[in-house]
Amino acid sequence: MLLGFYDGSGSHKGSKIFSFCGFIGEEAAWTDLDSRWRGVLDNPRWPSRLTEFHTYDCVHGIEEFESWRYAERLAIYGELLGVIHDSQILALGSSVVIAHLTSLPPDDLALLESQGLGTPTDLAFQLTIQYATTKVHEYGENEQVGLIFDNEDEALAERYHALFNHYRHGYPLRQHLAGMAFVDSKKFTPIQAADVLAYTTMRLDLEKYYPAEREPWFPVLPAFLKIIEGMHIDGGGYDAEALASLILKVRSGEIVARSKDDNENSKTSG
Repeated sequence: MLLGFYDGSGSHKGSKIFSFCGFIGEEAAWTDLDSRWRGVLDNPRWPSRLTEFHTYDCVHGIEEFESWRYAERLAIYGELLGVIHDSQILALGSSVVIAHLTSLPPDDLALLESQGLGTPTDLAFQLTIQYATTKVHEYGENEQVGLIFDNEDEALAERYHALFNHYRHGYPLRQHLAGMAFVDSKKFTPIQAADVLAYTTMRLDLEKYYPAEREPWFPVLPAFLKIIEGMHIDGGGYDAEALASLILKVRSGEIVARSKDDNENSKTSG
């Protein structure tokens, strides 16, 4: 069985980009990544032993990184990117330009809402599940994947459960979904790796669409660009152009995420 570890970035109030990203791989690959990731964190040359690597804190030099110099923060970020790059795992994910989604014409937004695609979290989460099951299907007709997410607040966790359960019962490739769980990122280094992917993807889109509002400068290393090369195929970014294409596919029936009745039922039960 394959395992997929995912995390989101940009769900806070006022965020302009939301990304939901992660990796899928075999258990042996995750065991190897965990060992090498902890090896980087354990390196005695760092100013302190981190309880976990949180990308936002590293970039901003806050929390556990408060006493770290810029060069040290950049160095550990680069070493962990190297761990990801050298692992036998596949990057998958989606990002959404929030203003492009919320400013759609009312009829278009209502159409996406009827399919449970009308919010950044719903859109990114559902499409990521679709990309994951499609990719797992390539491994074999009987292959399955267990999806593991960072702990979320109760409301969002319930929403993810509702969406996942819809796919478990009504999606053509549902046989590939083994189950889902939420875990503590401090204990699961693959979630920390997913956080690197989600946050850095969000930063790339922020610099692309809102260059004047970039956060503190933190260069994206070539290793990261190599990691996400396939994400335009096995995932995607949803700006105005991509959303227009998505709407056409939903109208034509090429993409069916969930029915309106399912959406209303999940709102009632969640």
